[in-house]
Amino acid sequence: MKKLIYLAISLLLILSSAAILCLYYTQDFSENISFSRQVNMTYVKLVTSNDYISFTEAKIGELTLTNKGYFTEMYSFPNLVLCLGEGGVAKRFSLLFIDDDATYQAGQKLEIPLGGERSFNIYAGTGSDGNRYYEYTNYMKSDFPKNILGDAKIFLIPTKEENPISRSYDSNWQSEDCGYLTNTQKPFANLTIIS
Repeated sequence: MKKLIYLAISLLLILSSAAILCLYYTQDFSENISFSRQVNMTYVKLVTSNDYISFTEAKIGELTLTNKGYFTEMYSFPNLVLCLGEGGVAKRFSLLFIDDDATYQAGQKLEIPLGGERSFNIYAGTGSDGNRYYEYTNYMKSDFPKNILGDAKIFLIPTKEENPISRSYDSNWQSEDCGYLTNTQKPFANLTIIS
């Protein structure tokens, strides 16, 4: 009789845990990423030092997160990369997600409470202006603006699924160059840089 009670309690715990996990992973949570079709060079912030670009930044899109589910959602910002140019000579720019309160980069986590909605501007850039820090690359001043006008591709670099038991799980972000991405992936979005 005692074993039957333990078995019933165990089954009840397993079923309730499975139900809670199902509710969490199927809750009404939406992520809307939209990108501009064109970016005008007059809106690109560009800071130079000697013959090099020390900082450049441009708003290229928006991200809106909405949680209408039953639980707080732990959101992980996507790893998006902007590539200008073709193949191995393409220029790579990292993306930041910025709202009034903070700046987030790929892989950072943010809790979206039940009934909560957050909106972020998406910026592409390189270098630092003291407030925002992008992945730094040594681009020559002569590369701007003539060599960046035209088509740009935005790639979403996939990550491994997170372990739902442990939030400290390493999701192994991949850092891939534009030549590799253009040859192996379909762009997540396209935009045009105009003068």
